[in-house]
Amino acid sequence: MSVIVMAVLLATPVASLQDLKHELAITNLRNGQDALRQEHWKEAEQFFSAAIEYDPLLEMAHYGLGQAFMGEKQYDEAVRAYKGCRDTYLKNATATLGDSVEAERRREDQIQSLRDYKTALQTGRTATMNVMTTLNMIDNQIAQLETTRKRGPNAAPSVAPFISMALGSAYFRKGDYTLAEAEWRNALAVDPKIGEVHNNLAVVCLMNDRVAEAAEHVKLAEKAGVRVNPQLKADIEARKH
Repeated sequence: MSVIVMAVLLATPVASLQDLKHELAITNLRNGQDALRQEHWKEAEQFFSAAIEYDPLLEMAHYGLGQAFMGEKQYDEAVRAYKGCRDTYLKNATATLGDSVEAERRREDQIQSLRDYKTALQTGRTATMNVMTTLNMIDNQIAQLETTRKRGPNAAPSVAPFISMALGSAYFRKGDYTLAEAEWRNALAVDPKIGEVHNNLAVVCLMNDRVAEAAEHVKLAEKAGVRVNPQLKADIEARKH
């Protein structure tokens, strides 16, 4: 945190201090997303880290930090960032089950962050996952958040599938295939029609000699509109005999 920013924060009335920190967090979040689209991984990492410092409950900053680490091939750090995103997401989702002003604000922040990320995907590039798959998941998650106002106090939130999907990819990259499979299955438990997850599970199943299961995931991936690597399909067919 810069000396100038610190001075501004210290001079700000307590009542508006949280609002100012939140605005600074949002600014850093958007700058991080811009850097991410340009594949400036280190710069994105710095912006997302600053956003989290200003507002630790801004889950899309944790998510963006995970993407930056993935781009830098720092997979242990990516796992930690995505787990931070998951934990923060659940904390915010649980808070929205109440009817307080702060809970409503958090819900709207989640929705706006998802919309901002959707816009970033539509206008930029991503190196971590299928764009159309992610856009569909974001739309579904926004719809789920918008219905939380109607939930009862005992409703249990679930992790957004794009978070589980990203965490699974980070585990896979660092060689933790069992944990990767578990996270991808968590994503399917929320949305069973994510084609890219089925494609990823086909790879894991083949690696573990579960050939019939791998073939089934290929079918589900293609049904969802994902183009499966022909070599993967050929390898599955060869292992059937």
